[in-house]
Amino acid sequence: MNVLIACPAKLARMQYQTADAIAKIQKWIRMDGHACAYFLKPFTDLIDGRNSVATYAHLAEIDLLIGIDDDIGVNREAFDRMIGAEADFVGARIPSREVDLDRFAEAIRQGMPNAQAERFAISPDGADSDGGGISEVDRVGCAFFMIRRPVLAAIVEKGLASRKVAATPQGAVEMLGFYDPLPGADGTQMSPEDSFCSRVREAGFGVSAYSGPGVSFTAKVAFGT
Repeated sequence: MNVLIACPAKLARMQYQTADAIAKIQKWIRMDGHACAYFLKPFTDLIDGRNSVATYAHLAEIDLLIGIDDDIGVNREAFDRMIGAEADFVGARIPSREVDLDRFAEAIRQGMPNAQAERFAISPDGADSDGGGISEVDRVGCAFFMIRRPVLAAIVEKGLASRKVAATPQGAVEMLGFYDPLPGADGTQMSPEDSFCSRVREAGFGVSAYSGPGVSFTAKVAFGT
């Protein structure tokens, strides 16, 4: 099996925890006897970055694409459970970390720097997810996911990914619109993640979500809703 680990990263930089996770994932894949390559795609627009990654994986006929954003950490348990499920497309539900604004304000009054105050104000109940398992869902985020080659191929063959020309430092290249926003039922545009999941389902495949521990944001505070 040929595996590609791809990261659309802001200006070719990533959090060190993500770099560490990528190095470990490469090691785990090779220990299982599979070929593994790594692709870092700098971007100024996340949709273009993700489209470029998926286009490269499709054209290179990669058996398994592992996508990871540049602020995500992954441990061995989460990786093993996701890859062991052999799902056509599985993404991790990354737990949000809710911030208590009263605690944040108190920390600032005590003279804490902003970053320390944010950590102090994170609700313990929202820091990690409990349980685990993989289930079929309508949509899932794409910050850390695994997708197998037949899915990308079917999206292209069924004409679900728009074709466009993108300007790069190496010249004009064709890019496929796997993540381009689609119109929703209410007439507004869907998010890039929802649009990708919609294409996966329309191509005849399921969307699965991993809801267990082991995948997390490495730096930024994500406000829960």
